[in-house]
Amino acid sequence: MPQASSIAVVLQRGVVETIIVEGWPNSIPLPRIVVVDYSVELADDDEVTEFTIGSDNHAAVCHEIAPTVHELQDVALSPKQLLTLVHEGNGA
Repeated sequence: MPQASSIAVVLQRGVVETIIVEGWPNSIPLPRIVVVDYSVELADDDEVTEFTIGSDNHAAVCHEIAPTVHELQDVALSPKQLLTLVHEGNGA
């Protein structure tokens, strides 16, 4: 039975720096990921995306981020290793 893929979302000061996938099957395209930040107070108008969820109107700063494949990096954070540590109680 194949192992589940692991994903790490890496933040620095609340900003998404990168998304790392590990164990992603080569036969499946990488996912498309959008980062949504509802804090629009300091954003320029051209940075804000307006959309609806159901009948509610929303505004957010949105951008797409392409994931990094762990196995293609010389040195990279391992989502699988971190998940193991978290489940063992050795996380932060």
